Amino acid sequence: MLIVVLKQFEIIAKAIINMKKIYYRNWNLERYTMKINITDYEDYLFNHYKNHGIDTSLFMKLVEEVGEVAEVLNKRDGRKASINEDLKSQLANELVDVIHYAFAIASLNQINLNDVILEKDKKASIKYHHERNLEQFMSER
Repeated sequence: MLIVVLKQFEIIAKAIINMKKIYYRNWNLERYTMKINITDYEDYLFNHYKNHGIDTSLFMKLVEEVGEVAEVLNKRDGRKASINEDLKSQLANELVDVIHYAFAIASLNQINLNDVILEKDKKASIKYHHERNLEQFMSER
C-alpha cells in the first residue's frame, strides 16, 4: 500500500514539475531565443538542397543577396534615397540571406564551416597579431 501511494506521489510530482516547466517556458516566450549552431544549420540546409540544390545557382542567389546588403548600406550611409525604412531590420534580413546561401553552398560541398572558421581564424590571429583567437575567446567565456 505504501509503495502504491509513493508511486502515485512520484507521478503527481513529475506532472507538477512538467507543468511548471511548460508554464515557465510559455511565460518566458518573449525572452526565450532558440540558439542554433553551425553544424545544425549546415545539416538543415543540406537536407533542404541535397536533391535540387545546384551550387552555381545558389552562388548566383548569394551574389544577389550581397548586392541587396550593399543597397541597404548605401541607404544607411545616405548614398541612396531612403524614406521611413527600417534599415537595421532590412540589413539583418539581407545578411541572413547571405549566410543562408553561403552555408548552403558549403553544405552541398561537404565543407565543415565550424572547423574551417576556427582554423582560418587561428591563421589570421597569428598573421595580424591578434590578442587571442576565436577558440581562446570561446574557452574564456
